[in-house]
Amino acid sequence: MSKSEDSKDYLSKMQSHESYRITAIGKKAAPKYAKSREKIVEILKVHPEYSGTKLAKELGISPKAVEKHLAKFKAEGRLAHEGPDKGGRWIVKG
Repeated sequence: MSKSEDSKDYLSKMQSHESYRITAIGKKAAPKYAKSREKIVEILKVHPEYSGTKLAKELGISPKAVEKHLAKFKAEGRLAHEGPDKGGRWIVKG
């Protein structure tokens, strides 16, 4: 199984997972960006070489949204980027 198939399989499991759906009235729903944020981390664990553009295509969100998420992750200390902008890789921390 390729890395791409692994990440797609993981994403389909995450999308169908009950915690990602609103199942009852009155329960607090996670902010809608929470899904994308966690998916970004999970994808980068499998594909640290992915660019923001590649992540955006994989998730179906805008490249600008991915940039904002990545910047927030870096500020929180959850992600670091190593190497040049083109050809570097992401390091997922914690």
